Amino acid sequence: MNRLVQSTYTESETLEQNCVQCGVCRGRQVNQVVETKTVIPGYELLNVLGRGGTGRVYKARDLKLGRTVAIKLLIDFDDPEQVARFEEEARVVANLTHPNIVRLFEFGKPADDAPYCVMEYASGGSLADVLRGNPIHWQLAANTVRTLARALQAAHSAGILHRDIKPGNVLIADEEDTPSEVTPGSDPFSQTSLRISDFGLARRIQAPHHLTRTGQMLGTPGYTAPEQISGMNSNPGPGADIYSLGCVLFELITGRPPFMSADPFDVMIRSMSDDPPTPRSLQPSIPADLQTICLKCLAKSPSRRYLTAGDLADDLERLLAGRPILARPVSKYEKLAKWVSRNPWKSAVLGLLVVLTTGSIAGMLALQSAYAATLAANDKLTLAVQESDQSFRLTQDALDRVVNRVRNDLYEVPQATGLMHQTAIESAELNRKLYEMRPHDLRAAHNLIDAFEQLATAEWVFGDVGKSVRVTEELESLLNNLVTQHNNDERIDVARAKLLLEKVQFPADGMTLEQKQQIETEVTAAFQHLEDVHPESLLVGPLRIQEAQYQMNKLSPAKDGDAFFREGKRRLDLAIRNFELQPLAARSEATSWVIMACIALADGYSATGQYEQAAEYFQRGIQQLDLSPEIGAERNHQQQRATMLAGLGLAVAHTGSTVEGSATVQQGLSLIRKLIEQFPEDQEYLRTQLTVLLTLAEIDQLSGTESPPERTASAILEGLNGLEAAGYPPQLLVKLRTRVGQLPSEQAKDKE
Repeated sequence: MNRLVQSTYTESETLEQNCVQCGVCRGRQVNQVVETKTVIPGYELLNVLGRGGTGRVYKARDLKLGRTVAIKLLIDFDDPEQVARFEEEARVVANLTHPNIVRLFEFGKPADDAPYCVMEYASGGSLADVLRGNPIHWQLAANTVRTLARALQAAHSAGILHRDIKPGNVLIADEEDTPSEVTPGSDPFSQTSLRISDFGLARRIQAPHHLTRTGQMLGTPGYTAPEQISGMNSNPGPGADIYSLGCVLFELITGRPPFMSADPFDVMIRSMSDDPPTPRSLQPSIPADLQTICLKCLAKSPSRRYLTAGDLADDLERLLAGRPILARPVSKYEKLAKWVSRNPWKSAVLGLLVVLTTGSIAGMLALQSAYAATLAANDKLTLAVQESDQSFRLTQDALDRVVNRVRNDLYEVPQATGLMHQTAIESAELNRKLYEMRPHDLRAAHNLIDAFEQLATAEWVFGDVGKSVRVTEELESLLNNLVTQHNNDERIDVARAKLLLEKVQFPADGMTLEQKQQIETEVTAAFQHLEDVHPESLLVGPLRIQEAQYQMNKLSPAKDGDAFFREGKRRLDLAIRNFELQPLAARSEATSWVIMACIALADGYSATGQYEQAAEYFQRGIQQLDLSPEIGAERNHQQQRATMLAGLGLAVAHTGSTVEGSATVQQGLSLIRKLIEQFPEDQEYLRTQLTVLLTLAEIDQLSGTESPPERTASAILEGLNGLEAAGYPPQLLVKLRTRVGQLPSEQAKDKE
């Protein structure tokens, strides 16, 4: 027997970067220089594909048959356990014959030397290479997992568990050797080209597990079943592979694994304790049935998953054929039961949540009665009172975390506005019920105020002004009651002053002059109260700015320019001071106040023909965004940037540089169109787009250029009418209509 010889390369050879992830290097990219070359009789080794702590994989040519192969060589062959595992992998793959499982051609174990496997070479990389953080079409994803499930069913039928299914272990064979099921260019791979590889962690079902130490977790964090992670189940079944397939399906349709973290340990903890996000919350275009199939695979308990990989493949077959699937969505009650089983010590909290989410009036009355009875009980029931208080607080904490997570994490996610809107509705309903249970609880009152304010804004964004007004009226009634119950409470006083100011800024239809004067008197008294009782409150800063805005809006730059600009600069100074005082977490909103103050001043200077001063304040607002790039990248600030670019461009055009001005406005148009593409349901972006188009039309008029069809007076007017018909408040479109009226009509142009 010839001993495997190692000789030094005569010149450097870099490793192939498209590493075939066979499991030896565990998916790590290898880019260093090869210094030694292994010689195996009968094969010409071309280059190293990958290496790990215990093995190395070569791309090689079979000298007898002239085919390209992959040779996996065990380096650490002095470790009996590694050798035994390597032999078991070869034995497993040799006994599996399926077109979608990588083939083993030869196994060699020279005496006193490194054993090796000669395997099928897959030149197309892996699913991980295809994905790279981007989802694929759901039909291709469903078809792919169906194919892999059929292959795993063949392995399970042969008594073999894989235990490390992930995108990196699904290889793509050379299409030249594989009949394609798709037309060229339609899909990145065909189903016949898929190969499940890396059976290094595989073992036989119900077989002795002497190659795995007791309690040892095998697999890749993020794709490993909870029972494998915990190590409590010493003999996992096919459900472990089905869970991993569910993770692969989740990543194919969303572009990310179910659980993500920079810390692998955190990923494992979340895999065992948290429910994955629903795929449709990340990609709303995914069919509901495909989400149901995916979440069934990801169930924490193996008994709740598909019993076999074949059952999973069959359900995917039904989905692709347009027939009803057998899996059913997990109900809210089942989700709640699963959470209870994982968190038994929070059962009291869950009892309350069940009452809230089901809307059981009888249950709430019973809890309220129990609480009242507890308060009236003697000292022996003190512990029960404490437990009731703790349950109520835990319920509030849980609701706050959920609402804040949706509000903060999904705000920048396209197509997630609908989910945020629904969350605002449900948050208001749940907080309303919590407040009804404990009407004297100050925190419950604060939470309900926040929920109503968020819901009023959400209804406004979605164009239902009527609902927004009704929510505001309910908030006003709540605040009037709270003011008498909680004297001088900062949050209540601020909310009431804010509401009164909004009522006088945006008067309701039919409001008489006498009614408006009465509200103005109440506003003055409310602000004086804030100054007297809460002079150092950070919550009062934005209100001071709004009050200055109101005073500024009552003035006309054309009629009383000095007073207008004096009030505008006071507003800007207040906004800058508020920005400087706010903590980092509140800097985003504080930035918006500074920008709006700059825009108001710049618009005033533009209205009076002072275009150089207008350009100065537009540029100052843009510079405020540039101070914090992470804040400037937020979508509400991108809208403000588009607005300022439009104003800046018009001001520059009025100074004589119409070409430069038009180019600046075009930048704003590009920004707002990207936002509309991502968030088409947000009416504010549609209004901003009309503003920018109108600005370009005005520059066309200055330069004597004929406007294209999209920014003619009739086209912009049609857009305004459509926006108003969709529910946008008509009083906020008055200025735009006035500006459109100053453009030459198409009929006038025809006469010319």
